[in-house]
Amino acid sequence: MLVRGVKFIAMPNILAGRQIVPELIQRGVNVRGLVRAAENLMVEPLRTETRNSLLALRGKLGEPGAAERVAEIALAMIQ
Repeated sequence: MLVRGVKFIAMPNILAGRQIVPELIQRGVNVRGLVRAAENLMVEPLRTETRNSLLALRGKLGEPGAAERVAEIALAMIQ
């Protein structure tokens, strides 16, 4: 196995600290695994739970433009 010692590899799951979206890793990435994950995300209540979790996560991340804000802070620090 190439992936060891990490709990999650999908960015939404890493940021949330829990599984929000399915993670298909290594041998799990196959037609059957992809279809199963997609089918599960299309049925209630998982569809709504996943959507709400992703929306909540997006709200915690703040407004778009983080890279520009960081660049402005960095420029202000060196001036």
